[in-house]
Amino acid sequence: MPTCTVNLSGTSVCDPHLADYIAECLAVNNLSGAQLGIELTETAAVANLAQASQLMTRLRAMGCPIALDDFGSGMSSFSYLRNLPLDFLKIDGAFIRNISTDPIDFAMVATIHRIGGLLTPLPAPTAQARKAVVGPGGTR
Repeated sequence: MPTCTVNLSGTSVCDPHLADYIAECLAVNNLSGAQLGIELTETAAVANLAQASQLMTRLRAMGCPIALDDFGSGMSSFSYLRNLPLDFLKIDGAFIRNISTDPIDFAMVATIHRIGGLLTPLPAPTAQARKAVVGPGGTR
């Protein structure tokens, strides 16, 4: 799990220099991409699908785990999942609130959970990357 997670706005997704800026910040601070999680709302990702996919691909190549936030709030959620480089789905709270009493919400969350389990996660960090994140001897 990342040490810090940043929620990007729809405007940020369209910034062609954002990935370079994040790479520079990680390098200057001697941080691994695995320490920085990135979240995009489903709405921002869908509204800017090409730019979001390109940004996610670049950030994921740096090792940053990518989450799609508020998943399920859009109408075409499942159709574009196979085209986005994602590690996590954060299910929209509207589906979670009544999961214990509403069988439809339960079924939707179960389906999203099942599909989320099929996402291709980032490769496990190497021993060297783990050491950079955790520190020598397994401490921070």
